[in-house]
Amino acid sequence: MVVDPGEAAPVQEFLRLQQLQLRAVLVTHHHFDHTDGIAALTVNSNLPVYGPHNPKISSITHPLADGDEFQLDFMPLNLRVISVPGHT
Repeated sequence: MVVDPGEAAPVQEFLRLQQLQLRAVLVTHHHFDHTDGIAALTVNSNLPVYGPHNPKISSITHPLADGDEFQLDFMPLNLRVISVPGHT
């Protein structure tokens, strides 16, 4: 999983070097330096993209809001969203 991929190339290079497969993307907010790499990372895939329910981020496949809870199918974690709107 990658959080806020502002660029795809560094993520792709890290995944290649570490022989890892990207399983999901988590986005915290709409600024370009947090979202610009999403399109390249998800092209031709069904990669889930988790993030705020915000129409400014069209690539989010799993919109989340304050208090939502979710699990990732590849990690034994229970996650809960805490909205912190002060940054944006």
